Amino acid sequence: MSAERVLVVGGGVAGIAAARTLAERGALPLVLEATGALGGNCGGFRAGGFRFDLGLHCFFTTDPRAQAQVDALMGGRGRERPLREVVHQDGRWLPYPPLRNLAAYPDAGTVTLPDRPLSTPPPDAAAAVRAQVGDELAERFVLPQLRKHWGADPRTLPAGVARSGGLAPAEEILAGARAPLDEPPGRTWQYPPVGGFAAYIERLAEGVPVRFGARVVRVDLDRREVTLDGGEVLPYEHLVSSMPLPALVAALCPAPSAGVLGRAAALPHSSLTLVSLGVSTVDAPAPWVYSFDEDVPWVRATFPAEMDPAAAPPGTAAVQAEVYWRGRRPDAATLAEEVTASLRRLGLLPRGADVLVRDVRTVRYANTCASDEDRAFVDGLLADLQDRGVSAAGRYARWDNGRFDQTLVRATDLAGRIVPAQAAGRAG
Repeated sequence: MSAERVLVVGGGVAGIAAARTLAERGALPLVLEATGALGGNCGGFRAGGFRFDLGLHCFFTTDPRAQAQVDALMGGRGRERPLREVVHQDGRWLPYPPLRNLAAYPDAGTVTLPDRPLSTPPPDAAAAVRAQVGDELAERFVLPQLRKHWGADPRTLPAGVARSGGLAPAEEILAGARAPLDEPPGRTWQYPPVGGFAAYIERLAEGVPVRFGARVVRVDLDRREVTLDGGEVLPYEHLVSSMPLPALVAALCPAPSAGVLGRAAALPHSSLTLVSLGVSTVDAPAPWVYSFDEDVPWVRATFPAEMDPAAAPPGTAAVQAEVYWRGRRPDAATLAEEVTASLRRLGLLPRGADVLVRDVRTVRYANTCASDEDRAFVDGLLADLQDRGVSAAGRYARWDNGRFDQTLVRATDLAGRIVPAQAAGRAG
C-alpha cells in the first residue's frame, strides 16, 4: 500500500488522527494540507510576539478512549485546571452557565420548569428552548446566548441548535437554583504544557507524512484521482476528506447536479471573526468569559496567557474576542474598535492599558447545524461518497459540530475500518 494510494485531505485533528491510525495499522497515508501549518480550526498563529489559538480550545471529556489517547500523546495530563467560567450579567461577573448556577444570580426567583412535553417536535431552536426551560429562563439566559453564538435569530435555527445555548438537565437546573453547581468549580479542563492547543495535533502528527501547500481543487470519483491547485494529479485507492462538505461537493467530478451543489452550499453555519489583542495588562476574572449583552459585539473573550503564560511576552498580556455572524462579514477595522471599547467598558482592559498588537481574521466555517431535512441530505450524500471510496472525517466534513474528543475518536475508528476494507478489495 503506497503513500499516494491513501490520501487524507486536511491536516486538522480529524485528518491527522485518521492518518496516524492508518500508519499504525501498516498503511502509509499522505496528508494533503492546503496551508503551511497543522491544526485546521484547532490551529493557532503568532502576531507580534503573541501566540493565539483560533478561538477558544481546551480539552475535557468523559470518553475514556479520548482521554487515554491524549494522555499517551502528551505523556500525562499536561496542564489541568479547575473549569471556572463566568458571564457578565446584571453588571457583575457570575458563574457560567447560568442555568447550573441560578442561586448566584440576582432576582432569579423561584424556578419552575415546564412539565408537559410538546405534542409535536419543536419547529425551531427558540421553541425547543422554551419547551425545555420556559419563557422566563429562555428570554433571560438562553436565547441571548444563541443569538450571539450563531449570529442569527433562534427562530430561524434548527431545533437541535438549542443545546448550544447553555442548557442543562432539569435536575441540574433545580439543584443550581438552590446552590451554585460551579462555585467553586467541580470540573477540570486540560491544555498542552507548551505550544498552544495545536501542540495536540503536532504531537499526533509525529511520523505521519504531510505535504504542506497542497490544496485540493478537484476530486475525480471515476478515476480516483485528486488534482492540486498547481495542476498535479495524485491517484488514490481510498480518500479521507476533512474538507468542509460544501467545498468537497464543489470539487467533485463528475459534477453533482445543480440541486445537490446548491443544497450543499446552503448548509447552515456561522462564521467567526477573531479580534486578537496583545496588550500591556488585563484584568481577567477567569481564563475565558462570556457576555450576552446586546451592546457587546463578542460572545466570548479568552485570555491566552491565563492558559499558557508563554503565550505573551514577559510583562504583557493578551485577549481574544470571538464574534460570530452569518451573512455579511463585519468590517474588520470597525469591529476591532468596537471590541476594544467593550473590553475597556467591562473592565477587562484596565484604565491605561495599552494595545500593543492587533490582529483581525475570519474563520469561514465555525459552527454547523442541520435541520432534519439537512441531516437526511448530508447522510445520504456521505453514504454515496463512501460507496465511491471517499470517507468524511471531522465536524465540517460530516457537518455534525462534533467536539475535539468526539472527532478524535471517530476519525480513529474510521481509519480502522478503512484498512481491512482495502485489504478485502485487493484480495477480490
